[in-house]
Amino acid sequence: MDTRALLCEECGYPLKGLDQEGACPECGRPITQSLPENRPGSAWQRAPGFFSWVRTNWAVLRLPKQEFSRIRIEPRSGTGLLILNTLLTAALFIDPWVGVVVKDPARAARHEGGVQGWAIVAGMWILETVFAAAVLWLLTWVEFLGIRFFSRRRGWRLTPEGAWQVCCHASVGWLMLGILPVLTLAAFQALVRLFHVGPPRGGLLRGWGAFSGMSWSDLIYGAGLFCAVMAGMMTFEILVYVGVRRCRYAATKPPQPLIPPVAAPVPR
Repeated sequence: MDTRALLCEECGYPLKGLDQEGACPECGRPITQSLPENRPGSAWQRAPGFFSWVRTNWAVLRLPKQEFSRIRIEPRSGTGLLILNTLLTAALFIDPWVGVVVKDPARAARHEGGVQGWAIVAGMWILETVFAAAVLWLLTWVEFLGIRFFSRRRGWRLTPEGAWQVCCHASVGWLMLGILPVLTLAAFQALVRLFHVGPPRGGLLRGWGAFSGMSWSDLIYGAGLFCAVMAGMMTFEILVYVGVRRCRYAATKPPQPLIPPVAAPVPR
């Protein structure tokens, strides 16, 4: 399909040559609602900044259909939003586990203290955060390729610019991947330490080798974290699905017409 052809954003009917004040002959949607000019862009696309980052993420979570109907189909304007969301997600997800794994150099440095010890902890935190952000970026790229593939299979005109904007604005779902496990950890620790509430300890899976020492608390602890991680990933997937449905026939904004240069007068 022509990526700049005007199609009805509801059903994909070609609207070229029709009166813009009319409606789509196929589904009755007003033609003006399918014009690229009807997409003013998200707050982040209009003016990137801290407050627009907050407003855009909140709008995508609260009213995803309306927000994905407003985003502009253009290249690169959502990339900064994706970078911020993946970095913050990685930092939130990694922070509780720095120095926990046995082979992690920060494990011993946390007990030593001092400037050198804290420098090792900070260095490992940065490295692990960057690595986790790279993994999220790779998963986002795989999602981009996937929705492009399935859109072609279904006969939708989801342009590369549209697919990328959907993934960038849906990246607030990755942010939930970082927040929900932290909230789960905090809630579990509050129950155990503040209220002295916790399941009985003791062997649960006897005869299971490395898992034979697992207790009821370990099982609930792990299950809660697993559910929190899955909930964050599902948030991203659901937002991508909504975005694809809202942008599957959206056209990229045509370039501005070039004004021919005025020829200089030929001296007589």
